[in-house]
Amino acid sequence: MQIDSSKVYEQKKANVLRQFHRIKGAKQISLKPKKNTHFLRKRIKTNTLDLSAFTNVLRVDTDHGLVEAEGLTSFFDLFAATSTVGYMPVVVPEFRAITIGGAIAGLGVEATSFRYGLVHENILEMDIITGTGDILTVTPQKHRDLFLCMPNSLGTLGYVLRAVMRITPIKRFIRVDIRRFRGSGAFIDAIRSSVSSGRQDFLEGLIVGPEEYILAEGSWTDKTEQDDVFDVSVQSWYRYLTDARHQRVVCTAADYMWRWDTDVFWGTRELGFLGSLFDRPVLRRTILKPMLRSDRLLKLHHMLAYHPWFPNVFTGIVRKKEQLIQDVGITIDRCEEFLWWYQNTIGMYPLWACPGTKAHAQQVYPLYQWKGNVLVDFGFYGYKRTPAGVSDHYYTTLVEQHMLALGGIKGLYSTSYFTPHEFWGMHDRDAYMEAEKRYDPNSVFPELYDKVVGDVTK
Repeated sequence: MQIDSSKVYEQKKANVLRQFHRIKGAKQISLKPKKNTHFLRKRIKTNTLDLSAFTNVLRVDTDHGLVEAEGLTSFFDLFAATSTVGYMPVVVPEFRAITIGGAIAGLGVEATSFRYGLVHENILEMDIITGTGDILTVTPQKHRDLFLCMPNSLGTLGYVLRAVMRITPIKRFIRVDIRRFRGSGAFIDAIRSSVSSGRQDFLEGLIVGPEEYILAEGSWTDKTEQDDVFDVSVQSWYRYLTDARHQRVVCTAADYMWRWDTDVFWGTRELGFLGSLFDRPVLRRTILKPMLRSDRLLKLHHMLAYHPWFPNVFTGIVRKKEQLIQDVGITIDRCEEFLWWYQNTIGMYPLWACPGTKAHAQQVYPLYQWKGNVLVDFGFYGYKRTPAGVSDHYYTTLVEQHMLALGGIKGLYSTSYFTPHEFWGMHDRDAYMEAEKRYDPNSVFPELYDKVVGDVTK
C-alpha cells in the first residue's frame, strides 16, 4: 500500500483505456480475476480487463472525513492508511482482501452497518470505465443513474477505477459486551433495541443453535487494566464468543476489524483434522500464523472442496455435501419467522447476523432495495449433506424461495438459481436496462441475470 499521486493515477487511466479498446471484440469483457477472489460462481468465458495496477490509496482527508482510493485497493490497505491518522472507513468488510470496488459492485456489510448502512451508501464519488470505453466521474448528482445502479451490479455496467468514501475517527481499542439469549424473539428484540438506542459503535450477532443466540455490542474505548484482551493470534473470534464464560472483552482496533478474517468466520471448522490445529494457540502463533488470513484460507478451502483426489479423511469435506454459502437480508419484522423456518428446514449452524439501516432514504439503489428501516443480513457458510435424489443446489433453492416469500434480498456474489421473473422481482429491471442502454449499448459487459444465474443453470 502506498499513497499514490494523481499524476500516476491519470497514467493508469490512459493505460486501461488502451487495453480496453485492444481487447474489445467478439467476446464480452470481465475483470481479470484476482488470485484471492471471493467470487464463488463459475465465470462466463470473456476477454479479461486487467485492473491490477489500481491498488493504491490516493488521499486521506481528515478535514473533510474522506479517503480516496483506486478501485482494487483492499480494505486492509484502506484501514492501514486511515488508522495511522486516527480514522477508518465507516464500514470495513470482514475480509482483508475485499476491495473498495468489489464492495460497491458486490456489496459490503459489517458491524457498523446498523449506523452507516452498507459500503456503497458511504461512497461519495466514483470513476467508472463503462462499456462505451469512457471513464466517467459519477456522483449522486452527476450521472446519478449509473451511480445508483453500480451497487450489486457485479461488473455488468462498468468497473470502479477510483472511489471516495467517508471515514470516521477511531480510538485504539474497542470494548465488546457479549449478551446471550435462549430464544430468537429476545435476540431480535435486543437487536431492534440496540439499533434504536445507538449506544454502541459496533453491533453483530451470532446464532450458534436453535437455543443459543449471542449479541456482541462494541464501543470505542481507552483500555482499562481489568478488561480481558482478545488476541486473534491465540484464539478465533468464533471460539471466543461461544465460550459462555466471556461477557466482556477489549480488542485493538486492528484485531477487531480482522476478527473474522483470521479463520474465515468459522471456516477452519470445515477442514476436519486440519481445522482442529487452528484451535491450538501455540500453533496459531508459530507455524500456522502465515495462514491466519482469509485470502490464503479461501484458496485452501477451494482446493480441498473441488479436488476429489484430496483425502477426505483429513478434511472432513465430502463432495456429496452442498456448499451453502449465502448472505440473505431479511427485514427485522420478518426475522423471527425466517429463523423458525431456517431451524426446521436447513438447521445448519452457526449463522452470522449483521443488522443494517438505510443511510440515505432518498437514494434508492435499483439492484439492492428493500422495505422498512432495519435489515438483518444472515450469513451462513458451510456444507450440508443433501438428501438422495435431489439437485446439487437443493438447499440453496429452498433458501432463495423462502427469502422471496418474506420479501428479502441477497448479495449476488454466490450461487443463485432464480428464474428471470423471480430475479427481476427483487430488482428494478427498468432502471438497470436504461443504465445498460446508456453506458453499455453494445453489450461489452455480460448482462446481470446471465452473469449471476445463467451460467450456473446451463
